[in-house]
Amino acid sequence: GLDGSERRLRCEVRDAYERCGLDALMPALRSVGGAAERKDHAAGAIELYRCGYELAAAVGDPEAAVEAARSSGRALRRRAEWEEADRWYETALAVSRSAALGRLAARSLAGLGLVRRERGNLLAARERFEEALAEARAGGDADTLASIHHDLMGLEQLSGELPAALRHGWRALNTYRSAEARTRCMAGMAGVLIDLGDWKAAEDACALVLNESTELYYRLYALDGLAYVSALTGDADGFDSWTRRSDAEGWERGPASAKAEILCFRGLGFQALGRIDDAERWLEKAVAFADQNGFSRILFRAEAALAALRADRTGIDAREAAAPPEVRDGLRAMRRAAALSGA
Repeated sequence: GLDGSERRLRCEVRDAYERCGLDALMPALRSVGGAAERKDHAAGAIELYRCGYELAAAVGDPEAAVEAARSSGRALRRRAEWEEADRWYETALAVSRSAALGRLAARSLAGLGLVRRERGNLLAARERFEEALAEARAGGDADTLASIHHDLMGLEQLSGELPAALRHGWRALNTYRSAEARTRCMAGMAGVLIDLGDWKAAEDACALVLNESTELYYRLYALDGLAYVSALTGDADGFDSWTRRSDAEGWERGPASAKAEILCFRGLGFQALGRIDDAERWLEKAVAFADQNGFSRILFRAEAALAALRADRTGIDAREAAAPPEVRDGLRAMRRAAALSGA
């Protein structure tokens, strides 16, 4: 069923339609699409975004058209529908440039970079992100600039430049004005912290995301991260508990990009715990799914892990805490504040 906020959004769409209020109908369609996407009703979200784009184009509202096109690109990217995602991001870029909307041009360029990053073309992704960063700096919008640093965090992580990734992520986290955007950024930072070996800080970041996010996409990442951290620290009971919660949330029915990550990191978690048969089975699933859906980034990682597993390199060494003190202390303070506010 619909919750209160969803019923309100549906009423806004109906009321705007009945009175032919196009100015109200376009943002209402995008809001309902966003609500659908947060619950992973992707097909419905994409249709709502398409309707919003066509309305905006019909009445000559370039900003609304760009936002609808970008939203379509994002939803399609998460479903690994790469060509369609590219088409919508390119549409958003063309409209934003023709209307001199620099802030939205930067975000559209970043969307194109994200498609390339997910497909493993890091050089092309970097070119797009650098173009986006130049546009964002020229425009001076804080949230747009934060979003590009957020995207660069993921790129530097994949490039193995973990301190640079963390710098971009921390800058984005402290620049975003939206609580929702900060929570999304925190999910990405958790992954960087895991790769750095700072598992306590990673646990704090994942716990904050799980506590604060209403989006299935990011809740799944947080649960997966907490399970993997438990495995890395030898906590088999914790790993099993978090994976059961992830299963209950329905990760297999969730976004394709989240599913690819979870298949891979579930396998890595089993590997860290020395449960080799389970690890091999999950990593094989990750390779097959990533290959089928074009997630080159996950494919490379899962294939490498599977090769290492079969070569009997099963151990994962504990590492010293590696994140800068302001990041570790800041995350711990945020987690404590969130716990107190929810008490």
